[in-house]
Amino acid sequence: MEFSGYMRSGTGTNSLGGQYKSFSGNALRLGNEVGNYGELSFTYWSQKPKDLDPYFKSVMTMAYYSSNNSQYENAYPQVVETYIEGGYVDHLPFTTWVGKRFYREGDVHIFDLRPYAAMNGTGGGLGKIDLGFGKLDVAYIQENKNPEGSSSIGNPNKEALDLRIHGMAEGALDAWLASASISNGDLGPSYTGFALGLKYSSTIADGNNSVVLA
Repeated sequence: MEFSGYMRSGTGTNSLGGQYKSFSGNALRLGNEVGNYGELSFTYWSQKPKDLDPYFKSVMTMAYYSSNNSQYENAYPQVVETYIEGGYVDHLPFTTWVGKRFYREGDVHIFDLRPYAAMNGTGGGLGKIDLGFGKLDVAYIQENKNPEGSSSIGNPNKEALDLRIHGMAEGALDAWLASASISNGDLGPSYTGFALGLKYSSTIADGNNSVVLA
């Protein structure tokens, strides 16, 4: 079993006697938010991989948020990820996953956001398909954003097909293509569209740098 997590708690003062408020638009939001938020993620390996050996794992992530208005608040944890993943079974040259997960890349630490290749929801996909010049990940993902208490099972707000190629140009270049349709039902118009992205990674002195075009 492996454990990882993330937590933040915001507080502050106002020299004019007003309330402490988050920065407008969440600009540079890390450390500048009012509420408490945390994620606790648990990964259970039924079999850990060695190179291209078969493996299986299950992941569950719990999230917690409170407005930080008092010491005791009516806030409850939620399950934001629950999925299983495996790969290279019977010498098949790819991995596969199914469930609800954060399907995202490109963390910008100071913003506490993942603006590049962020596609979250419930679905499934194949990964690490060798193309010779890189490895391809394919995923179909649904996401629901209906009001609490309403049912959207079988009628998702968003449906997306996500394609990613990793490790091109000797590992320095990644590419992303996503096509999606969004339906708002009676609440508004529906949309279809796509996203394109490229990420170039390099080393600088003892560190690293990534440039993203999306």
